[in-house]
Amino acid sequence: HQDVFTIHPQPAIDIMPDVFNGCKPLQVTFENNTQHGDQWIWNFSNGTGSSEFQPQPVFDSEGLYDVQLKAISEHGCESVVYYEDMIEVF
Repeated sequence: HQDVFTIHPQPAIDIMPDVFNGCKPLQVTFENNTQHGDQWIWNFSNGTGSSEFQPQPVFDSEGLYDVQLKAISEHGCESVVYYEDMIEVF
């Protein structure tokens, strides 16, 4: 008797903003090239978040902003990335 196990991959997160800095209000479009992801939990340190695949948050105030993304696969496997001070608004 042989058991068969299926190993499901964790999401491989790959994101890139279209701009890293600019004057307020700054709209940023995040390109999402993540593999094996099915759900998205974005957190921006301006008090907003998103569950969109490629969100377009607007940063209204001057400062440095962190970006966090949790990607969840269709099998419930999770990966998280956190970028401190990724976006700068003047």
